[in-house]
Amino acid sequence: GSFVYTASNKLRNDYRSSLMHNSLVIDRKECNKIEENKPFRMQEKSVSRISSYNLDNNVLKVVLTKNNKAYRFNKKFIHTRIFQLNTNNFYFQLEDSVKYKGKHFFEMFFHFDPSILLSKLDDQTVKLRSNTYNLLMKVFNDIFELSINNYFYSSEYYNLTQSKVLRISGQFKDLLSIKTTIN
Repeated sequence: GSFVYTASNKLRNDYRSSLMHNSLVIDRKECNKIEENKPFRMQEKSVSRISSYNLDNNVLKVVLTKNNKAYRFNKKFIHTRIFQLNTNNFYFQLEDSVKYKGKHFFEMFFHFDPSILLSKLDDQTVKLRSNTYNLLMKVFNDIFELSINNYFYSSEYYNLTQSKVLRISGQFKDLLSIKTTIN
């Protein structure tokens, strides 16, 4: 849910930004322009589409492509995200690749429900723990920093609960490739 709708345009815009979603952000720029005084509108400049999908032996694979001609980027970039879910042994894999000429800073965010506890085991691995399961989340890339930060989770209007966000960040030149697994 959204914490606020019309009481504060600034808070509304903060909560609908890319930084507050499970997303990849390049150079700390929004893909779509948030219109400051229009809390229910955005200038949609990026186009995402499902490139392919298939289900084979209980493994679902979905490929998404975002062709970004966004106004805040001075060059076009292409972001491809591949989701794979294996229902036989509860294995989830996320692969992101970005083609974008030049040197850039990237951040990936994974926001978690307050009931999930996170603990960093090493530079690539985080343990996710709740009342019902223990999982490991691992990041495969050698150019990043992994950190666990505080943030506020909103389950409904005007209700904030402190929670955690996993932030993966680093720099790349021309091509970024990063894989994350949960099992």
